[in-house]
Amino acid sequence: VIHNLEHGGVYISYRPDLPQEQVEKIRLLFSKPYSNPEFQPVKAIVAPRAANKANIIMSSWARSQTFDEFNEEAMIEYYLKNSGKS
Repeated sequence: VIHNLEHGGVYISYRPDLPQEQVEKIRLLFSKPYSNPEFQPVKAIVAPRAANKANIIMSSWARSQTFDEFNEEAMIEYYLKNSGKS
């Protein structure tokens, strides 16, 4: 994860108890086969993290944003704004 962040990647972590439906939406948004054909991110890692203080946290080098639930538009916006910046 750290190496990915060093190279401008984004880490999307979620609490293990997040509803499976939301986990699947996150995975399909950030990994192949992509759920949104207009958004095909690279350098994105999606993984559960028990230590999360929020349901979902998107992290890039020195930046992060928390989410209570899956929000495709805001997550795409975060990725586009912060990927490639390390």
